[in-house]
Amino acid sequence: MVVVVDELCTLGVSFSSPNSKGDSPLWSALESEQDEIASVLVRHGVDIDCWSSTGPEGCLQTLLHRAIDENRESAAMFLIRSRCDLDSPRQTGLNGEGDNKILDKASPLHLCCQWGLVQVLKTLIDHGANVNAVDSLNRTPLHTAIENQHEEIIMILLCHPSINLKIRDKAGNTCFAAALTFRNHKAAQAILERLPTAAEQMDQRGRNFLHVAIMKDDLESVLFLLSIQVDVNSRVHDVNQTGA
Repeated sequence: MVVVVDELCTLGVSFSSPNSKGDSPLWSALESEQDEIASVLVRHGVDIDCWSSTGPEGCLQTLLHRAIDENRESAAMFLIRSRCDLDSPRQTGLNGEGDNKILDKASPLHLCCQWGLVQVLKTLIDHGANVNAVDSLNRTPLHTAIENQHEEIIMILLCHPSINLKIRDKAGNTCFAAALTFRNHKAAQAILERLPTAAEQMDQRGRNFLHVAIMKDDLESVLFLLSIQVDVNSRVHDVNQTGA
């Protein structure tokens, strides 16, 4: 069969003709785990991204988005190794379809952090995916991994030399703040090892994490912050200079 596909490609068969389900030849090969045929198609110049309206609510997505959403790790890693688009989020359909799904602007890395696909995430990173990509709420993949409590992914991202731990989401939360919010003290401690000043960062009102934890009567966070020896004498950066 591989030889036949190779010959058909050489003779100029269309790469884009969908089957009865609307799937491209490349997706059909990957879905049925026929990587040799998929490799032949790629070698002959098939569109690896194949943007189409197969996404949620009819939005446009690539084969990589689809593979990640359907938990087809082998297919996703094949596409990544074949140099597909690593960072683009889904897009609205030609008639605006899929608004609710594409407004989050989640990159493939965000999707891996959402679903816990460790091997796909590693492959994305190995091939240069942007670990500091932000979605529509300015959340990085690390924000998403912390929110979804995927410990292995959190540690993989924190080991990346280019990780930016100062990025704040639209609510003003850094990844350290997200770790405190979701009671993930292991992640918070790991962030501090990369960025020792993370616990002293101020919010828009000039309060650090200890000030906020005390105001919220959040005993667990207070005890954690004291255990990492935050500055208990730090004052709020406002006109009153209130202490903790």
